[in-house]
Formats: sequence, C-alpha cells, structure tokens
Amino acid sequence: MGAFAKVMNKVPAAILLSPLHPMMSNKYLLLSFKGHKSGRRYTTPVAYLSDGDAFLMTTDSPWWKNLRGEDGAGVPVTLRIKGQEYEGTGEAVTDETEVARVLGRFLEAQPGYGKFVGVKRGAGGRVDPSELEEAARGRVVVRVWPTRAIGGTGAG
Repeated sequence: MGAFAKVMNKVPAAILLSPLHPMMSNKYLLLSFKGHKSGRRYTTPVAYLSDGDAFLMTTDSPWWKNLRGEDGAGVPVTLRIKGQEYEGTGEAVTDETEVARVLGRFLEAQPGYGKFVGVKRGAGGRVDPSELEEAARGRVVVRVWPTRAIGGTGAG
C-alpha cells in the first residue's frame, strides 16, 4: 500500500473506531489480518456487503494475498463492524466470474462504488456487462465468516 493510501485510510479507520462509527458503519468495516511474510498485524477500512452469514469485500490492492491460507484454506481475521469486533475466517476468491458477480452486487447496493472501481452507468442507470467484466479483472473478492464476537455490545 502506498504512503498516500496509508494516510487516507487513517481517517475512516479512526471514525470506525470511534463513537461516530454509525456515519460509516453501514458501508465500511475494519478488517485486520496478519502479514503472511512479516507477521505484522494490518488493519484496513473496506467497503462491504452482507452475504448470509458472511461479509463480502473487493479489492485490487495486494493486501488480499495475506488471506491465502495453506491449501486454499482461509486465515484468521478480525472484523470491526457497526462498533462490534468479531473473530473470523477470511479467504480470497480470485475466480473472475465470482468477482464480477460480487462487483455487480456492490454496484446495485452502493451505486457510488462504480466511481471507485471505474464503472460508469449507461442509459437507464444500467451497467454494461463488458465494463463490469473489465473492472473485475485484477480484483479479488474477500469473503469473511465471523465466528465469535469479541467483547463490547456493538451498540451505537
């Protein structure tokens, strides 16, 4: 992650850790994971969607590589969502069809996400499927299953 992105991530991270988190918590969470090589703990704010018992995110940043466990298994992560922390298991999904499907869901649920990923809406607010496929290339889906709440009440 570049120096500019690190600085820019500090503001939403601070908000998501504060009593002001409700202003961002419906669209953003904090994802913490251990660096595969360094062993350091990293935390990054990420836009998310709920998907049954899991949370979905997409990224084109290389941090997702830390979520590749042995033999395709997930890795331990921590989520902070809506003021509550959870332990969980995270995995990176690189299948382009699945990435395009999830990206399409993001664009439906959070129309402004299109600016972030470079997808414009055409006539009638529709997304061109070829633009969606192009945006999905080079991105991955991060899927996290929370397994246990860690303290706190999540109220706020």
